[in-house]
Amino acid sequence: MAGILSLNNLALGSVHYEAATLVYKNHVLWTSSADLEDENSADRKAVDRMIYLSDRVFKLGGETDEAYRYEMGRISRVSSN
Repeated sequence: MAGILSLNNLALGSVHYEAATLVYKNHVLWTSSADLEDENSADRKAVDRMIYLSDRVFKLGGETDEAYRYEMGRISRVSSN
């Protein structure tokens, strides 16, 4: 993905952070806890997909372990902002 869009790792991390923010706003912010705990809920699936795809992109993108932890940490902290 990064190669197709000509994104370096820093830009890719920023794009993923923005995407995580949108997923949070659209699928978590106004969703009940019960729906988020339900693995069959569409909102829960959207959040799970975001985390899975971010994990794959950062692991396959040649990130160092430190950069990987930083980027995944940014994504996980979206809900605390």
